[in-house]
Amino acid sequence: VPQLADAADLAVEPLTGIQSLNNTSWIVTARARSVEKFVLRLAEPGRAAHLGIDRADEPAAARAAAAAGIGPEVVFCDTDAGSMLTCWVEGRAWTDEDLREPENLRRTAKLLRTLHEVTDLPGKPGAVYRRIRHLIERAKRLGLTVPAHLPEALHRLDDLEARLAETTGRNGLNHNDLWANNILGGYGRA
Repeated sequence: VPQLADAADLAVEPLTGIQSLNNTSWIVTARARSVEKFVLRLAEPGRAAHLGIDRADEPAAARAAAAAGIGPEVVFCDTDAGSMLTCWVEGRAWTDEDLREPENLRRTAKLLRTLHEVTDLPGKPGAVYRRIRHLIERAKRLGLTVPAHLPEALHRLDDLEARLAETTGRNGLNHNDLWANNILGGYGRA
């Protein structure tokens, strides 16, 4: 990570309390001119492809979220390796119980409105549709049972994607993995 190359002293420890199917995260404390704290996310080899994650457009999306005040500042990103260094922000990952609190539900709705207002990102619209289809195909290849109503749901998905293609809509932010663990309490404008 070039931004840490001049640090005289680095301390690295696992980031606990965060669950991920495809990454490990580390707290990096660097002592150069001042003490700075970061989070280094490292991709688990092969898992991103297995889950249908495309890292190519990730830096622009992460930087747009940071500019909107709903994500940490991106310091470094290597899309080939799936690694990203972001500035540390205070807070904690929410629990399922946190997400059930009425005030937190309002905060989450506000957060999502802010997220969806971020538009004009690079990349091809419809990534969420491709990811859903990828995950369904992976499940079938693994011999997992899929819901009986899946064909009807896929037909509705096709309809939604076709309507998106007819618009002159802009490519914008979507979360695509929203659950309590992916919300950092005490951070952002929400």
